[in-house]
Amino acid sequence: MAYIIGGLSYSEFDLKASTPIGGINLNVAEVFGAHVGGGLETILSGPWKLRAEYRYTSYEEEDLALGLVGVQPSSHVGMIGVSYDFYNPPASSSTGFGYAAGLPTEADANWNGLYLGALIGGTSVVHEVSTPAIGGLTFDGVGGEGVLGGAMIGANWQVTPNIVLGAQFDGNLNSDLTEANVVGGLFNADLTSEYLLAFSARAGVLVQPETLAYLIGGYSVGEFKLNAGGALLPGGFSVSRRVDGFHVGAGLEAAIDENWSVRAEYRFTQFNKESFAGGLVNVEPSMHAGQVGVSYKFNLF
Repeated sequence: MAYIIGGLSYSEFDLKASTPIGGINLNVAEVFGAHVGGGLETILSGPWKLRAEYRYTSYEEEDLALGLVGVQPSSHVGMIGVSYDFYNPPASSSTGFGYAAGLPTEADANWNGLYLGALIGGTSVVHEVSTPAIGGLTFDGVGGEGVLGGAMIGANWQVTPNIVLGAQFDGNLNSDLTEANVVGGLFNADLTSEYLLAFSARAGVLVQPETLAYLIGGYSVGEFKLNAGGALLPGGFSVSRRVDGFHVGAGLEAAIDENWSVRAEYRFTQFNKESFAGGLVNVEPSMHAGQVGVSYKFNLF
């Protein structure tokens, strides 16, 4: 089952600040918001089900410290879950879709082949930004969010009736924007993610003949553009850098027929630290992405 999900959310956040006389903890209570998302759910066995889901949540703005600090949280979450269905209809009543509709059966399931597809999703980036050349200012956990979209090409090898191995390349354009500002205009910067390329290996288990639960991981490379300025950087600068890293993730892929399939996936990418403008600013990015995709498989082997 492919589904969309949405509704109301509630959470609590702790804001911690450091002062010359010690630390201050400001508890942000009763922060409400809304979430939207989508995913795939499949039957494991009998009443047991497995799902992969991506969910984006945006919370209302909250003012703290007499309005000196404003916080408007948001979150991107990729999750995998197992559930037990207390209402499990007899098998004879659940064959109107699935195998009877032409999906692969245990006898003819074939995941071998090359495939082409498209991906779209939401991303959340987290950076550690340091300025060793201008006083050592460090911003840890600076975040931003955006969307990505692109294409993928890959191949699957069904090495046993239940195990599928594969390789994949995907390229995405990304709209992430991260901003950091110091009070008084001492330092300000914005960091944008231009594109993201990933070379991956996949390994999965067929939890049903038409449903693959898989792990994915490999090498990533992206381009980031930094614009920085402020009183500590007179005149400012703008520079782009290619940054290498690695990614890991997991997802579910479901066959619609013998050629078309859909997937839902969560992926975490950690990039290496990169220096900009001769070491004036160092950035170490990481990225969380929840994405859905569709692909067409060519039965070439």
